[in-house]
Amino acid sequence: MGRGIGHLDAHLLAAAVIRDIPIWTKDKRLMAIAEEKAWAYVPEAH
Repeated sequence: MGRGIGHLDAHLLAAAVIRDIPIWTKDKRLMAIAEEKAWAYVPEAH
């Protein structure tokens, strides 16, 4: 079953994981996966 992200998003996510760089995106589906896997960038609150 798919997660609703495209090939480009999957490659972006894979590249970020390989380089250990967190994902920061407005794409709701991509962000949901990044948050689920603890790969999301969450800016500090001021």
